[in-house]
Amino acid sequence: MKGNIRPIQLTDAELILEWRNTDAVRLNMYNHEKISLDSHMTWFKSMLSNDSCKYFIYERDNIPLGVLSFSDIDPKNRKAFWAFYSGATNVRGIGSEMEQLALDYAFNILNLNKLCCEVLDFNTSVINFHRKFGFKIEGIKKQDYFRDEKFYDIYQLAIFKTDYIKTKKDILAKVEKRFNWEFVLSEAKVDAFAEISGDKNLVHLDRSIAVEQGFEDRIAHGALLAAEISRVAAMEYPSKKPIYLSQNLQFKSPVYLDKALMGKAQLKTQIGRFTIIEYNIYQNEILVASCESAFILNDKDN
Repeated sequence: MKGNIRPIQLTDAELILEWRNTDAVRLNMYNHEKISLDSHMTWFKSMLSNDSCKYFIYERDNIPLGVLSFSDIDPKNRKAFWAFYSGATNVRGIGSEMEQLALDYAFNILNLNKLCCEVLDFNTSVINFHRKFGFKIEGIKKQDYFRDEKFYDIYQLAIFKTDYIKTKKDILAKVEKRFNWEFVLSEAKVDAFAEISGDKNLVHLDRSIAVEQGFEDRIAHGALLAAEISRVAAMEYPSKKPIYLSQNLQFKSPVYLDKALMGKAQLKTQIGRFTIIEYNIYQNEILVASCESAFILNDKDN
């Protein structure tokens, strides 16, 4: 870590107000109006005496660069909410360090079991950013926030201490950034899958029916693409025998039999043993399936 966090002080008040009133910060908050110094100081003094919240300054070499907070701290149920924003958007890596420091403090100092946050739906970069650190979407409050004559959804995310501990464990090596492979879904494999699964939709088995339905030829079951991704994930990339946590698979175009398929995978994030991989599959340079999968890597690559 290049930086550290320290408890907020009264002398930080005006700097925090300056950061908070920038468009990059306030427009992503529930209260998106600019705040006056008097209102800010009233809130600031009350916050300093409120045991249910804690505020910290993130700094490097004693230079303040951001603020993070814990609110609604519930010692009985060992949970809290948190938020952060950077005051120095031109310094790389601040967000990642602040998030990691927040997690360390939440689970090691506050001894929480669960850390939560809420993000407005248009702030997709922050939603994805939290997910990279192991947060999972628990729910979406539909049309729960009204601004400028429009309703917005609120994403509710959380991470548990057990998942935090898993992501903190060391691994033997970093995952390679990219992995490509080729494969074919044959007629024999489709026929066998139809027998095993009971999915005997004729678009998979009868060329004339498939053409009648608007396809060029028989098409593969989507589950076979999911199985191929699972095979690669379990045996080749991101590593051998990882624990599969989740999968978001979307089918984009039909897959035809006995024609070459190209798989392209890339590392989205790796934090300790927690890894997110994006898998894209192409046929004749057309994207036929896209998948984002989350894993906990096996600490023994065998």
